[in-house]
Amino acid sequence: MENRVGMILLGITVAVVCLGFSACGGSDTLVIRSPQESSYADASEKEEKTRMSAGAQDTESVPVLSESDAPVQEPAKIYVYLCGAVREPGVYLLPEGSRIFEAVELAGGLLEEADADAVNQAQLLTDGVRVRIPYLGEEQEQGVYADDGSISSGEQDGRININTADKETLMLLPGIGTSRADAILSYREEHHGFSSPEEIMQVSGIKQGAYEKIRDRICTGR
Repeated sequence: MENRVGMILLGITVAVVCLGFSACGGSDTLVIRSPQESSYADASEKEEKTRMSAGAQDTESVPVLSESDAPVQEPAKIYVYLCGAVREPGVYLLPEGSRIFEAVELAGGLLEEADADAVNQAQLLTDGVRVRIPYLGEEQEQGVYADDGSISSGEQDGRININTADKETLMLLPGIGTSRADAILSYREEHHGFSSPEEIMQVSGIKQGAYEKIRDRICTGR
């Protein structure tokens, strides 16, 4: 009798379970995991999420260089000696490919008495060139100004311009030989020209007596 009752209860239990599966759709498969399998699955899922997150962060941290970030090469520089009718004669440092008018701007511009048309201010400059802007009414002998604007030699109103004359021209002065001509050129280069004829007495070997012999035969063009 007890066995029959037990069998009936077992049958009822099985029927109830089957009815429960049918109510949930019946087509799904119930997967039961052990506690160890569930922990392993959760750990794997967390590890995958962490790896994907780290990959995204690494991608964001990689800097992307644009063309504007590329290093720009500075142009080469040249030295130019500008003198004559400019506000601040001297040696100037300019980018390679500069023109005379740009050097004039660095020198503060032209003086009012400058003969601006005497020099091609659009002329390209080269390293070590010397450019002199003449004054209005200043006599210019043929061959004094080279094509690049530099000065080869110079005389003005029958006087020798000690700021532009070359060695051979300086040696035409009384008492000026090779060594004194070299001294004049060295002083002129070091001090960026003479501001007045009297300044020539600052040159080694030229004192008051020597100056008196040449004072009427020299000028500075300033």
